[in-house]
Amino acid sequence: MPAPDAWLRLEVGPKVPSPGGPETPGETQAYTVRLEPAFFVKDLRCSSNCRLDDYNALRFFGMASVKATASNLEVRRVDPPAPPCA
Repeated sequence: MPAPDAWLRLEVGPKVPSPGGPETPGETQAYTVRLEPAFFVKDLRCSSNCRLDDYNALRFFGMASVKATASNLEVRRVDPPAPPCA
């Protein structure tokens, strides 16, 4: 399987018959196909000592479905919780 972000060059030779009959293109036909971008996080607004009530956006290199991303994303609190207010 080709890697994400790859560019593939597809060529049909001049003697390859048509799926609909015996006709051939007579010359090589070439197409370039660019595959979808790799799925990487490009930017995270805050990654250390972040305020929990502050906006923290994720930016990706390619398009990302919110539904698919949300179902595969986990957020954890790694510091001890603050004591309750009196």
